[in-house]
Amino acid sequence: MTTKLGVGSDQAPEQRGLADRALKLKSAFSAELENGPPPERAARLHYELGRLYEGPLRDEEQARDHYLKSLAVNPDHVPTLHGTRRILIARRYFQDAVPLYDAEIKATGDARRKSMLLYEKGRLLEDQMGQSRDARGAYAAALELDQQNKSALKALERLQHQGSEHAHLVKTLERAANAVSNDPQHRAALIGIRARLAEVAERDEPGAIEHWQTAINTDSHTPGALVSLKRLLYAHGRWQQLIDVLQREAASTQDKESRALALARIARIQYDRLGNLDGATVALERAAQETGDDPLVLESLARLYETGKKYALLTGVLERLVDKTTIANQRVGLLHRIGQLCEERLEDEDAAAAWYRRALDSEGGYLPALQALGALYTREQRWLPLIQMHLGEVESVSDDSRRAAALARIAAVYETKLGDVTQARAHHERAALLVPGYGPSFKALVRLLSASQDFRALVELYDQAIERAETNEVKITYLFKVGRIYEDALNAPGAALSAYRRVLEIDPGHLGAIHAWQRAAERAGMYKELVQALELEAEKTTERRDVVALLHRAAEVFDENIHDRDAALLRYRKVLAIDGGYSTMQPVAGRTCSQRTRLNSRWIPRASTRRRCCTRWASCARSASAIPHARSNTIGVQWTLTRFTRHRFGRWRAITASAASGTSWCGCLSSN
Repeated sequence: MTTKLGVGSDQAPEQRGLADRALKLKSAFSAELENGPPPERAARLHYELGRLYEGPLRDEEQARDHYLKSLAVNPDHVPTLHGTRRILIARRYFQDAVPLYDAEIKATGDARRKSMLLYEKGRLLEDQMGQSRDARGAYAAALELDQQNKSALKALERLQHQGSEHAHLVKTLERAANAVSNDPQHRAALIGIRARLAEVAERDEPGAIEHWQTAINTDSHTPGALVSLKRLLYAHGRWQQLIDVLQREAASTQDKESRALALARIARIQYDRLGNLDGATVALERAAQETGDDPLVLESLARLYETGKKYALLTGVLERLVDKTTIANQRVGLLHRIGQLCEERLEDEDAAAAWYRRALDSEGGYLPALQALGALYTREQRWLPLIQMHLGEVESVSDDSRRAAALARIAAVYETKLGDVTQARAHHERAALLVPGYGPSFKALVRLLSASQDFRALVELYDQAIERAETNEVKITYLFKVGRIYEDALNAPGAALSAYRRVLEIDPGHLGAIHAWQRAAERAGMYKELVQALELEAEKTTERRDVVALLHRAAEVFDENIHDRDAALLRYRKVLAIDGGYSTMQPVAGRTCSQRTRLNSRWIPRASTRRRCCTRWASCARSASAIPHARSNTIGVQWTLTRFTRHRFGRWRAITASAASGTSWCGCLSSN
């Protein structure tokens, strides 16, 4: 704990020594006061005791008492005034401390010192006592004594601003600015404050513009002056004044980037606001020189050159941009753009081709450059460079569709321009391997293979297309093409049968496939296949007349080509069962039945054999007579049976009588 006299057991040795000396001095001064010294000496002793109590002894109440006793004797002693004011403020006796400022001001002869005392008094009144009005008066009095007292000026400005005393504040600033006319920086700063006051408090932006211009004319480095002036000029559309300010800014700064930025803003205002293309171009050219070809500046300059149709200069700027650009896709785009300008605007196709090739060297699959260079090569009929260009595209891109398209274009050049069908076919085949079923290459291969009569390869191509086909209609179309190739081109109708059968597997009722099957089977001599196809068509046919004809044709094939008489007779009977009046059928059926009795090309004359034969013919006759229209259409049957009886039995008289009387042929044959 600290004692009343500030001496504690926990103090450091140095502090204890200082306190001991202070106690000794205090005892000596107190003893001298008890002896009744003269007033001036007594005032000095009280002052010294006040310092001891304020300092090492740390007893502010005792210090206050001694300071006040000293002032009572010597009220003009400045150190005593200082000490007393300190102790009163520390003890928060603010009201008692205010007169001491006035006393010190009265005792001080230096005007600047008086101004600072008035400022300190105003701070006490404002901050500790809340007396803003009295504080404002103190600040104003301080400025009267020293117009360069920046602290008092700022404090007065703050209070006048808080109290919205703009008229007084303006006068204060004007007075202060006039007072520092020999200091341009200080004067410009005060004018800047006046400009902000005009803009914010008085809402007088034109007046603020004038004040800011005055501040810049006074000192071009006035903080915030250029920024505020540019903002206000832009807001009021004073473009020419803004350009002047920016030019002044560019001329006054040593930083190249700041200078280039100011020039770039001048260019934008010249073009966008004033429509002065030439002025904007000049400003941007200067900005590009300052920045060492900054990409943003060069891009703006390129737009101006393009607007002004200065294509040669535009090409030069784009070339400089190419050197500055490190991003691959932007670089290749610039190279292609330069090529376009050379081709379309400068009419220099050689230079254009060179720039396009540079673009493709950077990115071999860049489509715009490929298209442009391809068009150039095509116009100049430079087919081999065109082929090399597309080969580079094939190697550069990863998309199989694009690679296939490039190969197809190469093949087209070989076929139509160079007449090399072999190379054309090879490149189309590569395209088809990359993208199976690629349309242009597929059609071209069909044409090329047909022209070269490589029908086996063509069949293989169609087989691949069949496997890839997504719809049955497409599959059937290609299967028919395969079948026709086997039939016509390869003369292998037997191989075509499999194609037609595959069609029927997809669509069992496809009549065209059934007819093609019949045609191919007959051409190949595969008669059983032919019969199968005929009977299938008969099953699918609803017209009785067509069914009869188909079954009759099947019976003929069995009879004449397969030599299966039983099968033929069976089908003849089916015909008669369907249509007994089918006249074409009856003589054939009789002939077939007659031929069945041959054995080793010789007739067997035994009576048992004749009876069997008669029985078979009787069966035929019964089958014929059993059909509803047999009585009205018996000519064919009669002709067949007459022929059979004439050659085999010689019973002419019985046959004639039977024919005349209409006796049943079955009965006649049975009786014979």
